Amino acid sequence: MTAQAAKLRRYDHRNKQYHQNCLFEVNQKCLFEEIDGIEKSDEETPDPAETVFFWSEISGKSVHHNEGAKWLKDLEEEFANIEKQSSITFTTDMVRK
Repeated sequence: MTAQAAKLRRYDHRNKQYHQNCLFEVNQKCLFEEIDGIEKSDEETPDPAETVFFWSEISGKSVHHNEGAKWLKDLEEEFANIEKQSSITFTTDMVRK
């Protein structure tokens, strides 16, 4: 009985692996949605005007942070001796295969 259960588990694992390999070759987006557990929903997309209003309410408000916080000063002191990284300029030749 235990041997049969183990054989079924191996079979299920191999089927899942085969299915995911096929999805990777054909439709990677669908594969990653399956892996992440994202299911397609029939929900309506939000109205663009509502979306703009929603995000403008969040990002449009000015927020004043405590720039003199002790933990910020502690971090500045801790990392004061680290040199600033020099600028790196990427060219198209550097990123071509």
